[in-house]
Amino acid sequence: MIDRISYVLQAMAGRFSHRSMTSWFGVLVVGCALVVILMLARNPLRATAHPPVESVTIRFVDAPTWIGDSLHQHLTDIVAPWLLNTPLDRTALINAREALIASGCFAEVRQVRRAGDQVVEIEGRFLRPSARVLDNGSSLLVDREGFVLPGGYR
Repeated sequence: MIDRISYVLQAMAGRFSHRSMTSWFGVLVVGCALVVILMLARNPLRATAHPPVESVTIRFVDAPTWIGDSLHQHLTDIVAPWLLNTPLDRTALINAREALIASGCFAEVRQVRRAGDQVVEIEGRFLRPSARVLDNGSSLLVDREGFVLPGGYR
């Protein structure tokens, strides 16, 4: 068995001359160097493409006319911590969307997208207040399904 393996190795070594082996080795070294250079260059380029933002403008796409400044500010306060000091990348936008869903102000949040260097657009369907209910001296807004709307609607 060992004789056969030795014979195969000698036959393979005889096929490849020293010159062809060194040229293949050179190609291998150059290829590995290119891979390393591309991997090292990729991260700094990505980091400088979208630097973290210090401030962000939030726009609601096709928002109903009854949305007032107080609700807009309430939702901005909810979303801002997820967007500030980030490059407004996919993860930050997903986190902002989840925060909007959890806010209780939306029936559906279709999309949160980057629309510029410091601009985020939010597309969704707001819950609409249908009635005001007095409860122990305070008023609550409810939608047509009977869900109590959050304090930002006041």
